[in-house]
Amino acid sequence: ARAVYSTLNEPIDPRFPASILRKTEYARLFLDKDSASEIIISQK
Repeated sequence: ARAVYSTLNEPIDPRFPASILRKTEYARLFLDKDSASEIIISQK
């Protein structure tokens, strides 16, 4: 869960290889409940 949080919220960094996916418009991240547990989803 911490790695997913860092991938989405920390600066793009080789320590979090998936963080580079934030540079593409079409990337999708599929997570299970446990790995997504530290992500806060905003509701619009």
